Amino acid sequence: MRLILLVVFIAFPLLELAILIKLGSIFGFWPTFALVVITAIVGTTVLHHQGFGVMRRMQDAVAGGQPPIEPVVDGVLLLASGLLLITPGLITDTVGLVLLIPPVRRFLARSAFKRWFGPILEPEVRGTRPPSDRPENGGGRGGPGPIIDADYERLD
Repeated sequence: MRLILLVVFIAFPLLELAILIKLGSIFGFWPTFALVVITAIVGTTVLHHQGFGVMRRMQDAVAGGQPPIEPVVDGVLLLASGLLLITPGLITDTVGLVLLIPPVRRFLARSAFKRWFGPILEPEVRGTRPPSDRPENGGGRGGPGPIIDADYERLD
């Protein structure tokens, strides 16, 4: 864990700085500075515009009776994209620009969802739920099945 923190907080910024210095030596200071400023402006614009779109999609999903999982994950990835674009550096800008591509965001969201929640949902996805828990047998999440109406009396 310490090695990961060392890489994230020391080595990665130094690598970003080295790339910016090399880029500045090739193209000059002003074009490099302009690139950093332009990507920061793009990042703030993305955060501003996409934030409202994500909020609208979340409200639409809730109004339609659907859980807003997809809009929330999409919003988190767009937020990460905007923050990476605001952060000065060529590597973070590249990752931020890649996250702006909707198919990439969908792929990452599905992969993360499958990795984090796959073991929980795996029996249901594979169809290996026990027979008593299948909707066609009256079990599960309120699927079609026999409804048993009965009266009972508690005997204490």
